[in-house]
Amino acid sequence: MHTLLYVLLVVQSIVGCLANSAHGAITPFFGLFEIPVIPAKHEPLSERLFVVHHWTGVGIALLVLMHVGAALHHNFRRRDRVLHRMLPWAIGGN
Repeated sequence: MHTLLYVLLVVQSIVGCLANSAHGAITPFFGLFEIPVIPAKHEPLSERLFVVHHWTGVGIALLVLMHVGAALHHNFRRRDRVLHRMLPWAIGGN
């Protein structure tokens, strides 16, 4: 689960940067610097990349919800203290 979340986060960032570049726009990097346009402007490619970027974001959101749901399931249904091991400082676990 964690590996897939990290992979999707990296993929979404790269696809978003490429989509922005194919759209003909520069990509700001947290206000520190700007990533220049890499390929020539190509609107059809940009549109497809933005769709991939969107659905990657939806996938990330679903995985996060599943992850939170699994943590809550372990805490309230199974009562196996998995959540307590993950956040001992937050909920008084060991």
